[in-house]
Formats: sequence, C-alpha cells, structure tokens
Amino acid sequence: MPPAPKPAHEDRRLAALRGLQILDSLPEQEYDDLVQIAAAVCRTPTALISLVDKDRQWFKARVGLDATETERDVAFCAHAILDQELFVVPDAHEDPRFRDNPLVLDEPGIRFYAGMPIGTDASHQLGTLCVIDYEPRTLSAEEEDALRMPGRQVNRLLTLRLRTQELERSNQELSRFAYLISHDLQAPLRTIGSYAQIIAEETAAQPELQEPLNYLQQASARMRHTIESVLQHSRIGGESVQVQVDLDAIVRTVLADLQAAMAESGGQVQSDPLPVLAGRPTELRLLMQNLIGNALKFVPPGTAPRVQLRCQAGEGLWSLCVQDNGIGIPSDQREKAFDMGQRLQTQHAYPGTGIGLAHCKKIVEGHGGRIWIDAAPEQGSCIFFTLPD
Repeated sequence: MPPAPKPAHEDRRLAALRGLQILDSLPEQEYDDLVQIAAAVCRTPTALISLVDKDRQWFKARVGLDATETERDVAFCAHAILDQELFVVPDAHEDPRFRDNPLVLDEPGIRFYAGMPIGTDASHQLGTLCVIDYEPRTLSAEEEDALRMPGRQVNRLLTLRLRTQELERSNQELSRFAYLISHDLQAPLRTIGSYAQIIAEETAAQPELQEPLNYLQQASARMRHTIESVLQHSRIGGESVQVQVDLDAIVRTVLADLQAAMAESGGQVQSDPLPVLAGRPTELRLLMQNLIGNALKFVPPGTAPRVQLRCQAGEGLWSLCVQDNGIGIPSDQREKAFDMGQRLQTQHAYPGTGIGLAHCKKIVEGHGGRIWIDAAPEQGSCIFFTLPD
C-alpha cells in the first residue's frame, strides 16, 4: 500500500500546523460539537477532526473512535489534504489506494470515508473534518453540503486560534516596548524635575523665574505619572491565573490608601457587603482604587463627596455599582469616557491622566464582565460593572 504523496510545500504546511500550537492540546467543546454535528448530518457512526503531522494524524476531536492518532502512512486524511475539495471514498475495498490498508483490513474496518480539508487559509490544508462508516455508502448532495458547513466552521476556529496567538504576541511585544520606553524616559524626567528644583532654590531672589520653574517641575511630574499609567495599563491581563478574591478586603485596603484624601475633602464611602469571587487581586484593587478615587475627586467645589458601593447577585455573575454625588458625565460622553487618554474635564480643574477608566474597562472585560456609566438618581454618576461569580 503506497502512502499518499506529500503536498506541495510540505515544509511550509507543517510550519503552519506547528504554529497553531494545537497538536496534543486538550479537548475543546467547540471542536467536539462540530464532529457530533458532522456525524449526525451524514448519519455515520464516526466523525473526526484530524490534523496531519509529519509522521502521524492526530485527532483534535472524535466521536465513535477510541484512538487518538494513527500513523500518517495509513491515513485517509493524508490523501484528502492534497486538494481543497471534499474527498470521498464510497467503498475502500474497491479503491486501489485503500483496499490493502490496515485500517480497512483490520480494526476499525473502514469502508466509507468522506473528508473536508481544513486549514487557516487556502494555501495549506492542515487536516480534515471527516466522517467514517463501516459499510459502503455514498453521500447525497445535501449531505455533502452539510459536511462542508461544519468544515468551514473548523476553519474559522483555527483562524481565530491563530489570530489570538498573534494578538497575544503583539501584546507581549507592546508591553515590553512600554516598559523600555517608560524606563528610558523616567530617568531624564526625574533629572529635569530635580534640576528645576535646584535652579528654583538658587534663584529664589528672582521671583520672575519661579513661576516657569514651578511649571516645569509640575509638567515633568505629570509626564512621569502618565508614563507610569501607560505602563500599568499595558500590564493589565498579563497574569492569567485567577484566585479567590475578597472584594470587601480589597475595598478596605483602597479606603486606607485614600484616607488622607477623604479626610481633606470630608468624603464618605459606604458599601454593601461585597462577594468573594475568582479574579486577579492586583487588577481588582486597581479597579476599585480608580472607581472610588474618581468618585471622591470629581465633585463640584465645596461639595463633600458621598460614595456608595452597591452589589447584587445575578445568575452566574455579580452586578456592582459605584454611585457618587459628583459633577456627572453627560450621556453623549459616557461611552468615550473609557477611551485611553480621554479627559472630560480640564487638567487645571481636575488633575489626572485620563487613563483611569480605560484601566477599569480593560480589567472588567479581562475578567469576563462589562462596564458602563449611567446617571445617578439625583446628582452625579453610577458606574456599573459585572464580574463572573
């Protein structure tokens, strides 16, 4: 029994397959569902998602077969990947390519095979979505079309896997770049601030120089703070491991850090009992710090801040709200308030980088929740967000 010839550019095909990092991966429900659908629509006992490696075919998903892989030399799929069209063998006993194949003569005793080539693009067929029967048969035109549809869905899953990996690599590179830029800029900014302070002290008798020197010190401090915020934003989501987090304990820590600001403004923060849930503690602390800190800061002059944390259990998630009596956010600006660097107030009136709510959005969505802004019942804003249980 001669093995199937190798596809053109086999080295590139194998590189594309290895690049997916899918071989020997754990089962995934999306792929398992597709082989179930393929077996059902084609009325076959067995269906597989097979990926053709250098010396083997490995099954990402399977129904009706216990084996997880076979040698490539005996694989029907090794023939199917030579073309982009549906590959059908009505009766393996009558096909000279397969009549002496061990998979036909011995277990599992394949007689019928139909395989739809799959891949991330048309240039490389990485494997197949195939159906197998142990009796000779054919597929109707409707069944062939029905097999092509889940095959296209497998292509989309593989492409999504590839794009996700590319995005993760890009984010890692961006994080490294942000770190290097922040490191390289922090030192000269500190130098500028330090020299401005020295010059201000040495020229104290020249009042005309004090205002521009003071402005220079403030500007360098703002730039350092902005760079630190951008670096902090790039690191959000970098840790994938989640642990049980007590949000009540998180809020107590945040309030302790904000005690001086609360004492100066006369601010008060009240909170419903908060849950223990799965999350990343550092990020959830940053979330609460930004939301509570903003609620205390963005109030009309002469107003003592009043902040209320509300919490309600839902089906599989918690709904939370940080309500304040502040200056509020107009309805046409609420969505863009979460954009990176978006400032809705002047730097002079309310200092800040405009990155805090972007942090919050990235943290909440990274935990599988969503975040939005609404008006408070009387005055101020309510920032709502959900977190999975």
